[in-house]
Amino acid sequence: MATSNSTISLGGIIKGPQSFSNVNISLTSDVQLQGDVTFGNSVHINGNGWDIESHGKTVFSGLSANNSSLKNAGLLYIDGSFEVKNFTLEDVEIQEPTGTSVYGSFSIRNSVITRPKGYTYIWYPTSDVILEGNTFKEVGGWGLAIGHMVADVIISNNTFSGMSGNKYNHYRDSFITNWASYANSQTL
Repeated sequence: MATSNSTISLGGIIKGPQSFSNVNISLTSDVQLQGDVTFGNSVHINGNGWDIESHGKTVFSGLSANNSSLKNAGLLYIDGSFEVKNFTLEDVEIQEPTGTSVYGSFSIRNSVITRPKGYTYIWYPTSDVILEGNTFKEVGGWGLAIGHMVADVIISNNTFSGMSGNKYNHYRDSFITNWASYANSQTL
């Protein structure tokens, strides 16, 4: 557990259970989070362009979006999930395409996302994916590509500003593209 208001460096494999609060974190390489790992109140993470990969259950939960942050990183599940609540995400690539199979899901609630990078690739999550109550700023050409079978994708009560054409969607100039909804799954 880190609770020091100082700066620590993280890289490589981090095994849970682990909990971080009141700390500045600088990533020195990609980070694989295994087991339960929580980044709580007053945590500020500078990703330095590295990825944070959830191979378990990863939680980012601050008291408010302006007192905890993740900047300049990729955030994705590989074989697990991540939950973001009351956090600021800035220059973050959320669930980027990996080129390999990934299994998991994510939720982002009541957070501020500024300049999301690339596009978010929601492809056959294992449980519901939820984007709810967020403020997306300076969105640019970011977008969502969705395909799912057993889980729903719920996009509700979000505010989006600063959108431009979606350079990642070659078929339409849409912000959200639902490629496939099989069985009883829905995009809401």
